[in-house]
Amino acid sequence: MASPLQPDHASEEKRESLQLEERALDTKDIQAISKAGHAATDDQGHVLVQFDQAAERRLTRKIDLRVIPMMSLLYAWTFIDRANIGNARLSTLEADLGLRGLEYNHLLSIFYIFYAIFEIPCTILCKVIGPHRFIPAMAFLFGLATMCSAFVTSFGNFIPVRIALALGEASVFPGIAYYFSRWYRKDEMALRLSLYVVCAPLAGALSGLLASAILVSPSMGPIVVRWRQIFLIEGLISIVVAVATYLVVPANIETAKFLNEEEKALALARIKSENVATTEVVEGLELKPLWNAMKSFTTITIALIFLFDNIAAQSLGFFTPTVVRTLFPGRTTVQLQLLTVPPYIVGAISTVLLPYLSGRFKRRGPFFLLASLLMILGYAIFVGNARSEVKFAALFVSMAGAFPLGAFCNAWAIAQVTSDSARNGAIALVVFFGNLGGVASTWTFQPSDAPLYLGANSAVLSFSVAIFVLSAATMLYIYRQNKARDESRYQVDVSHMSQEEISRLGPRHPAFRYRP
Repeated sequence: MASPLQPDHASEEKRESLQLEERALDTKDIQAISKAGHAATDDQGHVLVQFDQAAERRLTRKIDLRVIPMMSLLYAWTFIDRANIGNARLSTLEADLGLRGLEYNHLLSIFYIFYAIFEIPCTILCKVIGPHRFIPAMAFLFGLATMCSAFVTSFGNFIPVRIALALGEASVFPGIAYYFSRWYRKDEMALRLSLYVVCAPLAGALSGLLASAILVSPSMGPIVVRWRQIFLIEGLISIVVAVATYLVVPANIETAKFLNEEEKALALARIKSENVATTEVVEGLELKPLWNAMKSFTTITIALIFLFDNIAAQSLGFFTPTVVRTLFPGRTTVQLQLLTVPPYIVGAISTVLLPYLSGRFKRRGPFFLLASLLMILGYAIFVGNARSEVKFAALFVSMAGAFPLGAFCNAWAIAQVTSDSARNGAIALVVFFGNLGGVASTWTFQPSDAPLYLGANSAVLSFSVAIFVLSAATMLYIYRQNKARDESRYQVDVSHMSQEEISRLGPRHPAFRYRP
């Protein structure tokens, strides 16, 4: 008999043996439910297996290292190719092309109008063809279109180049969000999306630095001079990144060579476990779930939030160089480019910090409210104070609020649906509305409003207030829906349904809960 002062080694060995048996059983169960046709939850939404959190952390780190860096780099060059026209404008683009009146704004609008037109069909095609193929192909196209921008000679022949650029870029932002949704849990999505969305403000900072370096470098020839070199060099880099992405990024979990069989099963099972009654992580294109996701209340309100946010964010991206030039007259072009960098750095920090905190607290709505309050403060300063130094400080506050919502909107929309087709539809609509905001942003800051831009800043201030109201309304809707389900006031009889029919219920399943 073991002394009470001595450890009972036999008991410890027995406990360790039982723990090993439980882990082996869980591993076996995870292997079973990871297969197509098997759900990871029961009819009440309870998860059928217990996941090893340490194993999940190891898995997510492996996925992070494989899929995030290349997609983030790709998106960075997307943003640079989209925004470099603003840097070219600081040089002699308008004079060299003979742009008059509002023709520069027309070029911006043409891009966003066709970007929005291509958005939904390109996002659906991304699912049909596969994001690992479609995204790099479209990235190659927008890199080629950027290079062609170096050789335009007039407003007229710049238009088809801008349309081609819109087609190439239309699937990249939503496509990456959709691709990530196949790999990560819902509470992991905001941070992961932020890790590539953060490339927008970072790319804005890099774009200014790169443009400054290119503008002071020797000309590449009698034709490719000044601003033309910006388009040529940055477009070539985009093509290289697109090819590298195609070679590096895995197609899906099942065929990922960097994961062993146990890790693949865990990756599939944990995604299924969050989507009640779901039997497949990636099913074929199903139009009914896709349409239901697009017309849901949460998708529509989040899409409107992204519309208003994108007006602010894209306006800042395009017109910060112009605003800085107005605030600091007499500075050289290179000095103006460098002055645009610090606000973007602050925006980048906020873009990662707020989603990180969101993942820790497993809440998204409160951070929408916080971001909108920062935007309200920043634009209120623009409207209410005429000092240049104060307005420059307001750029920091505005970017800290506007940029994080680019990641948050898709993450919050994805969290309210279950199937792969539904995620595709939700992302397509949210980003479509966001791009309508992009169209509006091209007309927000007009040269005639300089130097105070009171009308533009007042409009964006009102949009920031609208974001706050829509965020609060979405949170209230989620609270009331979940409360009704908790109190059994929302009932759907699933007893007569097949497993396939139950799996297609999505948010209509009584065990489904919306994510606040």
